[in-house]
Amino acid sequence: MDTMDKTQRLNRTIPCANCGEMYSISYKRCPFCGGSVRKRQDPIPTPAAPKMTATSPIPKEVKQMHELPEDFSADIDWTPELDDGSPKIPTTRGGKRLQKQRRFSWGRLLAFVLSLVIVVAAAYIVVTKVVPMVQERLHNDDSSQGTPLPAEGEPKEEASGSFRLLDTKVTLTQKGESKQLTAVYEGEGDMGDLKWESSDTQIVMVSGEGKLTALRPGTATVTASRKDDTKAQCEVTCLWDDNASTASLYLNKVDFTIGAGEPNVTLKVIGTSDPVTWSVENPNVVSVSETGVVKYVGKGKTKVIATVGGQTLTCVVYGK
Repeated sequence: MDTMDKTQRLNRTIPCANCGEMYSISYKRCPFCGGSVRKRQDPIPTPAAPKMTATSPIPKEVKQMHELPEDFSADIDWTPELDDGSPKIPTTRGGKRLQKQRRFSWGRLLAFVLSLVIVVAAAYIVVTKVVPMVQERLHNDDSSQGTPLPAEGEPKEEASGSFRLLDTKVTLTQKGESKQLTAVYEGEGDMGDLKWESSDTQIVMVSGEGKLTALRPGTATVTASRKDDTKAQCEVTCLWDDNASTASLYLNKVDFTIGAGEPNVTLKVIGTSDPVTWSVENPNVVSVSETGVVKYVGKGKTKVIATVGGQTLTCVVYGK
């Protein structure tokens, strides 16, 4: 038994050198922060007391001296209780100051709620905006690729988009004479781009739109083809006499004016009976038929061109 009475020890407290909290000297360490071992200091002398066990009754003299109740015994647990009534020694390190800092905080709650809102908003944007956009982009990429061509060695399906040329044989009788070839699509779908080629570009030349131009007498084959290897052909014959003189050829008019409601004007090539090819520079002013009949279309200035025997003749026309 200590030299100091238990009641006095319980009532006496000292400050903790580590956290500053007051605690009973009955503890060897600070119960709040678990500080270093306290050096034992018992300055209050007490008279020697009879040796007692934990279950021994308190002598009557001691009870009267300290005015203890009749049911007082030495087996009382002198461990101080906490604020909530628990007899356990606090285990939280740092004392009451740190415990106050760990209490409920409105600022922390608000930060948590804001973080949660941001996460939910980001998930909503991804699901409603980003995902549909990516799906649409992938769908467009797949659609733009089109139907792949059959692999080499595999039988090709009958193309529903086969085509043919309206003219399979064409005869051009003058140098520089032109003729437009027209492709006719058979079946459903898109005809696609056509590639035009001439077997002899010295005889006849063909443009990327299928327009023929006669260059010299002879025969050549013009072929129109697609990427799927479907083809159509036209045999072109250029037939005229290169030695024939065309120096005396001229038009019956070199220029004229035509207006709305006025009679049509017929142009003729004087000095030859050979076929003549007629064309107009600006079809928004006048139009010309295969026989040289000029009709009014609108105001402006243009030229009507006659091509015969490799010679070109022009007539200036004014639309009023």
